[in-house]
Amino acid sequence: MMFFALSGALRASDISEYAETLAKQPAPRVGQEYYLRNCLWQENGIHDATNYTRGEMVPVNTKITLEGYIDNTIWIRINSTGAIVRILNVAKYTKKKLHAIARNMLSPSEITFDGISKELAEAIQGGEMKPGMTKQQVLMARGWPPAHKTRSLDEDTWVYWPSRFVQQTIVFKDGKLTGGRGIR
Repeated sequence: MMFFALSGALRASDISEYAETLAKQPAPRVGQEYYLRNCLWQENGIHDATNYTRGEMVPVNTKITLEGYIDNTIWIRINSTGAIVRILNVAKYTKKKLHAIARNMLSPSEITFDGISKELAEAIQGGEMKPGMTKQQVLMARGWPPAHKTRSLDEDTWVYWPSRFVQQTIVFKDGKLTGGRGIR
């Protein structure tokens, strides 16, 4: 399996290679333990794969167990607390099937932060997007943008939905985050 470091050594074009590599991996298996590849937010035990930032954040590298796939839902258990989180897929927004969402979110090993500053690593672990982050680092901090608004990770403008009624547009230049709503 190919591993991409978070150090910022990726060329801007490598984000497509990263996404393609994840797509070729086998689907995560029920009953297996994994680590979250990105922070996610859950409210009342539900994370919407459209990727809202409401409720409690579960940080990148949290160890989970994949409990199952049912209809449009992935069920995970947070190992440290035993809490169950349902990841709901609304395919018209994510443009992905459940197994693709699981591949993007779940890693068989912890994500390392070698080669990046402590401040940047803390921002990623805290779910914050900061200027200068690579596209891959933004994915780790915030998760995947809904595909109906961001058709390709190669685009220099991504759109997230912090809530159902609020959009957050962020901008990259030469593969690095330069600004956008709420970026400081």
